[in-house]
Amino acid sequence: MNRILRICAEKQDNLESVCKVQGGLVVFFNTENTFAYGAALKHQGGNDYGDFHIIGFKDENSNWQFNVGNFKPFDGFYDEMAETAANFPGFNIDDAKKYIESDDSISLYNYYERFNMDAYYDEITDNCVENDKKVLDEYIDEDNGSKLILLEKIKNAEESNGYLWYSEDSCDESLIKQLNDEDAIMSISNLITGNIHFLR
Repeated sequence: MNRILRICAEKQDNLESVCKVQGGLVVFFNTENTFAYGAALKHQGGNDYGDFHIIGFKDENSNWQFNVGNFKPFDGFYDEMAETAANFPGFNIDDAKKYIESDDSISLYNYYERFNMDAYYDEITDNCVENDKKVLDEYIDEDNGSKLILLEKIKNAEESNGYLWYSEDSCDESLIKQLNDEDAIMSISNLITGNIHFLR
């Protein structure tokens, strides 16, 4: 299944093996590569983060168009998603649900959880260094979850301007080339309000 993942994280002075997520987006493409469904998270200042859903559509000229709406799709706001896709002919919410609601290990939901980590103690505390365990409670927020990720999970990230930028593509080469040629990642990112912008 074709998919892309982007994560931006920031190292913390008092954490050695864990960093704080500043933004992320994940997009899954349907089997026919005619629609795309995704979710995004962006830091918006202070302790505030925004959750968003993403709908993509390949038009009659084989160019990708993307729209973004509020709320991550896993909250069940399918009316919101239908509104986001209102200008995309042939949008089918049942097709979207197959990608959004799947709990397979390789699924939109599980990829989104990689940078919107709420399984805090199970996933992070068990795997971080001992010194980090002593200060992790400072990063817990009842509304926003932990928004933390293990550095090991993004070990191939590039460091730039004080941030770690992680990219993961599992797509046909032709699709990757098309998305890059169309600056699709940047276009999606620019539609999402927040302090972090992904270029590619």
